Amino acid sequence: MGRKRVLVITGCDEAMHSVLDLTLPSKIRYTQKYSYDFNVLRSFSSTPSLKIDSTNPIGLGFARTLYCFRMLEQYDSVMWLDGDSIITNDNISIEDFITNKHTAYFSYDWPVASNGSTGHVGFSSGNFILQLTQDTEALFKTFVQASQHFLTDHGADQACFNAIYNQTPLR
Repeated sequence: MGRKRVLVITGCDEAMHSVLDLTLPSKIRYTQKYSYDFNVLRSFSSTPSLKIDSTNPIGLGFARTLYCFRMLEQYDSVMWLDGDSIITNDNISIEDFITNKHTAYFSYDWPVASNGSTGHVGFSSGNFILQLTQDTEALFKTFVQASQHFLTDHGADQACFNAIYNQTPLR
């Protein structure tokens, strides 16, 4: 079996372009080190049929996630990195921590409350990996269906993925 095709995608809306420009060098080094394809998005497509408007922050999260799913038509794995993310340890390749078992990989979200306390509240969709598996199509369909319940939620795509996970039995 040949080497798997990996795409790393980063991006943001116009308001964050200056921050994205500062974080690009770490991402470029990382993708070059592992010979991953790299894509930078500075605008996103809306999907009117799903009521997803990429010109607002809520729609932007859904638009980037739908784009990542679409890229799985050409790649075995797709990693999304928010525009303000910096790779601080490039000694770990994507292949080092993914398995053939899982379709999606997320980090935990650890918000800081006003009193300074922290705690896990779910997954973060700021950086994630989608992998082509036998379950990818089912996850995509579930995400599209569930997205319609989060079109007015501030953390729309993140809340959507957390809802999917929390309603899915662990295997």
